[in-house]
Amino acid sequence: MTTAQTTAAPAPKKPFQISLGGTCPAIFHEAIVHARNGYCFSDAPIQFFPEAGTAFFTMILGQPNDYAIMSAKESSEISVRNEEALYRRDVEEAAKRQLEQEKRAALEKQVAEAVAASEKAIAKMRKDAEAELAKLK
Repeated sequence: MTTAQTTAAPAPKKPFQISLGGTCPAIFHEAIVHARNGYCFSDAPIQFFPEAGTAFFTMILGQPNDYAIMSAKESSEISVRNEEALYRRDVEEAAKRQLEQEKRAALEKQVAEAVAASEKAIAKMRKDAEAELAKLK
């Protein structure tokens, strides 16, 4: 019995440097993919043309520098705090609206009960008045 021996295909070679250019939404999404694959922005300046909505830059195989790592951590922490603050504000506003709705419902119930009591009193007065008029006839 013979066994077939399989060999893995060699991994595609990654270039050290990748130059990217194009419309900003497309090119920055592509940069995200490259970043996930081990690339970071080079120290070369990014060329940005706002009138055309395009950018041109270079990415290199490697790790971001310590400053970029620290800045990314800080911006993430700030974003988390901002999102938590927005969430707390939304919850507080929802609770305030809920309380206002409950107060309004209680007031509407109180007004409805007062109107019903007044209508009942008016009906009794009419009945009493009709009884008094009937005695006079």
